[in-house]
Amino acid sequence: MYLVTNTFVITLNDISRAGDVIDISVAYGANQVNYSSFILAAETAQSHRSVAPAKAVQPTRADVNTAARAIGVNITGEK
Repeated sequence: MYLVTNTFVITLNDISRAGDVIDISVAYGANQVNYSSFILAAETAQSHRSVAPAKAVQPTRADVNTAARAIGVNITGEK
């Protein structure tokens, strides 16, 4: 008995193609896919870092404004 293992790295610019890559691997004989990892390219990660904090606080800001209106308070600014 013998065992052959191949490991490879595939870089995709379009994450929606990840399923296609696995399907093609199986079509060419892969009978086990043991591990998949997805990492953002540095440029993509940086662009998300500049947007993520603002998006993260939007629900909180909405909740605070709703609570303030419920007790008759108007929030006019932030410190």
